[in-house]
Amino acid sequence: MQKKGYDFLDQRKVLFDDDFVYFNSSIVQLANAIMIFAETAITKRPSVKKCLEVLRKIDNLNIPQVNLERHYAVVVKRYQEELEDIRKLYTAKKQNPGLLRNMPRTLR
Repeated sequence: MQKKGYDFLDQRKVLFDDDFVYFNSSIVQLANAIMIFAETAITKRPSVKKCLEVLRKIDNLNIPQVNLERHYAVVVKRYQEELEDIRKLYTAKKQNPGLLRNMPRTLR
């Protein structure tokens, strides 16, 4: 960051206005980059836990322009799908579970 001495009472100089517009546009670009990063982080990470960790870290930045609700909804939906898959697998295997590896022959 550069520190500049602005004369706020001199209305002929618009240095502050130009710098403020540049700053705001930089913040918008940063927010867009964070949203793109969050999107790619969610799609590339297979673990729900890792996705939530990434979203929490981004959320801790406290940038008001970054809205992560949609990303959280995607992760929760993925978690629901994982739970449903586990329930189906449990239901299918509960009557006749497979044999464990390295199980002693006397228990088979």
